[in-house]
Amino acid sequence: MLNRNLIEEELSLAYLHVISAEKGFSVDVPKVDMISVDAQIRAAGNLGVEAFLSCPQLDVQLKATQNWQEQDGRISFALPIKNYNDLRREVLTPRIIVLLCLPWDRALWVSHSVNELALKKCAYWLSLSGEPESDNQTSKTVYFPVENLLSPDTLHSIMVKVANREKL
Repeated sequence: MLNRNLIEEELSLAYLHVISAEKGFSVDVPKVDMISVDAQIRAAGNLGVEAFLSCPQLDVQLKATQNWQEQDGRISFALPIKNYNDLRREVLTPRIIVLLCLPWDRALWVSHSVNELALKKCAYWLSLSGEPESDNQTSKTVYFPVENLLSPDTLHSIMVKVANREKL
């Protein structure tokens, strides 16, 4: 049986799969995560828009928590320093971190009926590219603006930016 952390990891990946599939993107999971990349989102073609690049790709670090709170329009999260350093570096394939915010009550995480399969609550995204080095040794608190809700439409917009080599 999976422990809570592994269940959260699987739910994060399921969330990413669902919103990606809705927009026609594929999600690949690397066999080994040495550089804070849990998943890769890929698009085929040019996304129906004029873009500099065809077939954009986005690397994603997935996190989940039930210990979250919105304050001043943002959600704070203590990110392990290794992940922070990996995600802040300038790299060829853009990277984001996705935080799935789960309800406090574990019994509410997933509900199922003949009419729906629901995963509660939602996820937010953040780009740390270009952020400064931290003196912290264990973790760095990062802040997800609540307007960075990761939805199918938001993901499509991010992929268009990737295709146009725009900053996220």
